[in-house]
Amino acid sequence: MTEIPHFKFPFKLTAAGDRAQIVEQDSDDEVMDCIEILLSTVQGERIEIPDYGIRDQVFRQKGVDTGHVLQQIRRFEERADVVLEPGKIEDLVQHLSVNYRGGVSG
Repeated sequence: MTEIPHFKFPFKLTAAGDRAQIVEQDSDDEVMDCIEILLSTVQGERIEIPDYGIRDQVFRQKGVDTGHVLQQIRRFEERADVVLEPGKIEDLVQHLSVNYRGGVSG
């Protein structure tokens, strides 16, 4: 039994479909869910916390601004101990798929 339950992200129902999936507060799963939410939020989307999230990285010329991303994780998710080893960010980006009218390009 979960002592302090939090909804799992993304929100899903259990296999039986009668309850929401939950994770324990402060568990690895819950912290990772919080980081995923932070990284999928563009700054300014949450009007009540305008600095929450990361700057839009879509058209950035020199790749992901890892310094900014790490700063935001450290600022908004203090439970995470983030260490970035040199050259490892490239390992995280393995494949890019672009959907377009004709299908998928990879």
